[in-house]
Parts: sequence; C-alpha cells; structure tokens
Amino acid sequence: MSKPILEVTNISLSRAQNLVVRDLSLSVSGGEILQLSGSNGSGKTTILRALAGLIMPDNGRVARLEEKVGNITTSSNSMVYIGHRHGLEENLSPLENLNFLSQVSTPSPVRDGVSVLGTLGLKTSMHVPTARLSAGQKQRVSLARLLMFDAPLWLLDEPFTALDTSSKKQLENMIDAHLDRKGAVVLATHQKFNCKSHVTNYSLPLIV
Repeated sequence: MSKPILEVTNISLSRAQNLVVRDLSLSVSGGEILQLSGSNGSGKTTILRALAGLIMPDNGRVARLEEKVGNITTSSNSMVYIGHRHGLEENLSPLENLNFLSQVSTPSPVRDGVSVLGTLGLKTSMHVPTARLSAGQKQRVSLARLLMFDAPLWLLDEPFTALDTSSKKQLENMIDAHLDRKGAVVLATHQKFNCKSHVTNYSLPLIV
C-alpha cells in the first residue's frame, strides 16, 4: 500500500469563533480521490483551506509529504489549491496572471502559460483582460494551475462551477490522468461528476 500523500489526524476547525469541524481524521494516497460532501456551512471550504495550509486547525495535525513546518508537514511542491473564488487579477490578461504566478511560485512550473491556456481552449482569449471573460472562462484560467505545476495533491473547491459540458468533461479527464500518475485529489462539489477512478465520499455532519 502506498504512503499517504495527505494525512489528517483529529483536527478541529472554527470559523468566526464557531466550531464547524470536530475531530476529523482522513488520509489520501496516490491514485485516490476523496469527495467532501455536506450541507452549506458543514465546513467543506474550511477543511480545504486547512489542508492547503491557509488556516491552522484548532488542534490535531495535517501532514502533506515530508517537510515539517510547525504542526504541518508539507512541501512547497506538494499541492495546488483551487478555491471557489478564482483568485485572478481582473485587470490582467489570463496569460499575465499565469506569468505572474510562475514568477512567484517555488518550484518553477513544468508547463508555460501559453501551453496550458491553449490546452484549455483559451488561446484566443489569453491576452484579453480577465474582467471581460465569462465566468466559465475565468474558471478555466484558474484551473490552468493544475496543468502548470507538477503537484501530487490537488485540493479543489467547487471546481466544476460555471463550466459547460465540454469543459466539465475535460476537467474530469484531467483528474483521471492525474490519478493515473498516482496523484491524489480532494474536492468539494455539489455537482455530479464522472471519473473512471473510484470516488470515496466523506459526508460532513453539520455542527449546531
């Protein structure tokens, strides 16, 4: 059995001083996909932010690969996090957004912005200000980070939002290819999706 890419042990998480997740434990190894499900307010986004290292758990441990920073074991090359907000600078073009990301990220990307935008059907829009793109196009620009970096762990928050049928299928294929390479995926989505790999569902209780 392969070593987990992500291991979470007894973490609790709060939002605005209110407990939203209590004593969560889970692990994901290469080739596995874990879907977080639950009603609004059950903590799906909060969990993904904690797994990405953007917030610290109240207690417990989040481990990603093998370098230790505080109570998080991590690696700068271990994951790509795509939040439910696209995180793009509206005044920059898609290519400018990705070029900026490539300059500030460590390690360097394995594919350039022109290449990944072309793969995602955005060749004719790569120089257009992001503010002028449709919601679906902005989502595809955000997802381009998955193809730019060689990260074993993908953390995806509502990744199918605003995608048309063709783009949704392309993302499903990207996920399958990533799992075939023994990458791992943790995602939260309310939408149905089809991947050839088995999806483990983790249903979150609503703490009241």
